[in-house]
Amino acid sequence: MSKFKSFLQKQVKRFSNYELIGGYIKRFSGLYITLLFVVAFFELLLFVRESFLVRSLPWRHYLYLISYFVLFAASIASALFIIFNNKRENNEKRIVTVIHSYALIALIWGVTISLLDYIGGNEFPAVFFTILATIGGLLVLNPFIYVPLMILSGVSVILGMYFINPSLLSAGNIINISVLYIMIAVVSYRTTAVAISEADQKHFLTKISQIDALTGLKNENAYYRCLDKFDKDAENYAVIVMDVNGLKHTDDTYGHRYGAYLIQSAGRILPTVFKNCDIFHTGGDEFVCIVTTELPKLDEYLEDFAKTLEYQQITFDGQELFLSLARGVAIHQKGEKYSDVYQRADRDMYVNKPIVKAKYNIQGR
Repeated sequence: MSKFKSFLQKQVKRFSNYELIGGYIKRFSGLYITLLFVVAFFELLLFVRESFLVRSLPWRHYLYLISYFVLFAASIASALFIIFNNKRENNEKRIVTVIHSYALIALIWGVTISLLDYIGGNEFPAVFFTILATIGGLLVLNPFIYVPLMILSGVSVILGMYFINPSLLSAGNIINISVLYIMIAVVSYRTTAVAISEADQKHFLTKISQIDALTGLKNENAYYRCLDKFDKDAENYAVIVMDVNGLKHTDDTYGHRYGAYLIQSAGRILPTVFKNCDIFHTGGDEFVCIVTTELPKLDEYLEDFAKTLEYQQITFDGQELFLSLARGVAIHQKGEKYSDVYQRADRDMYVNKPIVKAKYNIQGR
């Protein structure tokens, strides 16, 4: 039972990951919204025109009118939101939320139109509009939400037919509705599987492109990708610049393989010191740590750094080595750009470097 629960939680989290499904949703959402907009626009014109020409109309006419107006307004609002937010950074979550909401509105609209058409004796439009509206389920791409809604909407159509006009509840209509919803559910599941497979691959490639192979930390590419948010956000943060002491001496004395081990060891230890912080290996023997939410623990982190990374002896391939890092710290001040904070931290690191080297009698660069 615990394994099944763990599997279910993993799948829910996976299908709810907007970063994975966002690209797929944006790829087809424009066509989907345009299609429903055209349908809603022309049907709305016809119903408005008929409202002025005919004095006495059945109650279904006004429900049609309201449903098409809601879909028309939702189409315009969603399209405008996507157009004005499409080129903004970090907009995936907002766009996906809007598309999810639009798809659910379209699904409810499809059920309403289908029910009204069945009541009016128009079976073909019911099938057509239900198919058109439930395509929105393919955009939601979350079967844990979509499949129950599909079942609920199908049951709603059948129950609505029974309570409003029991004569509509023929075996043929029930079979038609059931087959239609089963087909849509199967197509939706297949489409979901393909979309998630594509998104998983994209997510994997994006992830490995931002991971440093030697240390396992975020690499220089990831570092530069995240810098913009620190210029835009007003939150406080600290920048810690670090550099390995005596690396050239180790490379010249024992070989580059030993120097690489020192860098690798630093990359392994740093996450245990600066917990829940963004740590980057920016190239060579240089590291950068950005402390945001954990800023109140900065002094504690620096004490741990002094104990574990300022100087310690390690053994590699039978050779006694030492690992020592110099560090510089700067805390963001209001109105200051990230580049200014970094430069202050870098200067502080070059002040700290000779002090640490003198303290432990470290030779070379």
